Amino acid sequence: MELALLRKRRTNKIVKRHTVVRIKNPLVSVITVCRNAEKTIIKTIESVLNQTYSNLEYFIIDGASTDRTIAIIKQYEPKFKGRLHWISEQDAGIYDAMNKGIRLATGKIIGIINSDDWYELDAIERIVKSYKENGDGVYYGILRVMENGKEVMLKSINYRFLYRDMVGHPAYFVANKIYQSHGLFSLDYKIASDYELMMRFIQRSVRFVQINFILANFNYGGASSIYDIETFIEYEKIRYIYGYITKRKMEYLIFRLRLRKLLKFIIP
Repeated sequence: MELALLRKRRTNKIVKRHTVVRIKNPLVSVITVCRNAEKTIIKTIESVLNQTYSNLEYFIIDGASTDRTIAIIKQYEPKFKGRLHWISEQDAGIYDAMNKGIRLATGKIIGIINSDDWYELDAIERIVKSYKENGDGVYYGILRVMENGKEVMLKSINYRFLYRDMVGHPAYFVANKIYQSHGLFSLDYKIASDYELMMRFIQRSVRFVQINFILANFNYGGASSIYDIETFIEYEKIRYIYGYITKRKMEYLIFRLRLRKLLKFIIP
């Protein structure tokens, strides 16, 4: 009798778990930070609006734009039926704005898409499907890099090799609990704080789940594209901090980068 009852309890427990996973549709938070983005933000907003997964909230964190950005946001606000929230105020840079969005987010998973980039329309659906199977972690896929309307490359790097390069945060989704446990973007870096954040997650053994589909499109020409050398200088400092290179190696690489910048300035 006791053995039969125990088997029944185990069976019921398994069925219950399966049912929860199958029917659960977690809320996803998407964040866009922007300033004077009237020329590009429409494509970004529409890529969120037209997602095949509907249980999402959208936060636009504007840095006190002086062009038509706010008017465009207001134009799209009714189309989200209460799911779009925005603020417009001065900030301390792009990562400060991203942190504001993360603090406002209430979803189980958080994605960040720049105001000149855009998602594939099934991106969030793919993330949620994997999240249901794997739980809290960092989810990342393929990033399509675009320049002047043409595809330049597809970027996807296994997280174990992220110290060599950074795919870009538009192709990453992070469980809200991971931010709560391990912190937000550091304001010590102007361009490479997303790289530092991933190194921090890796060092603290956060789960990474790779998805072999294109999730987002990156328009070459953003902050990290314009300031290439400064970006790589920050990368080298972060690699040193997390033990991937020695101090001597860091200093040598930074010297080479600064020399290249100087030569480029002298000889265009």
